[in-house]
Amino acid sequence: MALNKKIQLENDYMQMEKKFIEEIELLKLAQLQNKKKCVLSYEVFEWVLKNIPKGSRILEIGSGKSSKIFSILYQVDSIEHDSKYAGKYAEVKYIYAPIKDYGKYLWYDTSKIKLGLAAKYSLILVDGPTDKTGREGFAINFDLFSKFNCPVLIDEINRKGEAKMLACFLQNGFEIIARGKKHSIIKSVHSKKLNKKCTDSLTKYGKIIIYQTNTTKLPEKLLKRKDFDLCVIYTGKNLEKSRYLKDNSEYYLSEFGLKAHNLAIAFREIPKIKKYSEIWF
Repeated sequence: MALNKKIQLENDYMQMEKKFIEEIELLKLAQLQNKKKCVLSYEVFEWVLKNIPKGSRILEIGSGKSSKIFSILYQVDSIEHDSKYAGKYAEVKYIYAPIKDYGKYLWYDTSKIKLGLAAKYSLILVDGPTDKTGREGFAINFDLFSKFNCPVLIDEINRKGEAKMLACFLQNGFEIIARGKKHSIIKSVHSKKLNKKCTDSLTKYGKIIIYQTNTTKLPEKLLKRKDFDLCVIYTGKNLEKSRYLKDNSEYYLSEFGLKAHNLAIAFREIPKIKKYSEIWF
């Protein structure tokens, strides 16, 4: 009887792995054709398949379309701040943790996270919350996760905030074990703690310029910025070409009202702006 169950389990995993690989291939095809962007790179799924034991538990910091794909072959716990999406996929265990203002930064309510964490994880994926809130809270609250001693994937390291957070880990005993165009996977080598001076530096937001435009181009002085961040409010109608503005700014918003209205929307939709010491319009 035990042998039959083992054989059945192996057959089940073979079928699940086949489905998982099919999903990766579909995602790869779509991403190579530049069709799917709001999901992790197909390279991430390929790496996970090769390196993370099937059926083990994964923790997602930020849920999304990736949650459903991972749940085919893995147990998935996903931290989600929006009640609208918490519970979207039945196969995923959600940890509902609304965004909380900690004074210097915004992040998930850690009291909710503590209650929902499992005893063990084989991988942690940092893909949330959005850039409008910021992800530095993961590093600041890393004590919650250090006990798992597992690989950590930091997505969107092409962005300034994520790049700084990655650097903080690398300066504190972590090394990169795999990388892609927009992500790095790190693992602790000789430390499980992050230096407070390093994590404090993640919340030192200096100057930000909020720039409103109806064109899909940016002035040279904004493109070559070094000592400030940029929030672009696009008032034009060519949303397809506005991708250039998104790729060349820290924050992006499309809004068609007057300047005062648009600024009010920016402060509401991008709460992280309020954390900057200087805000220029």
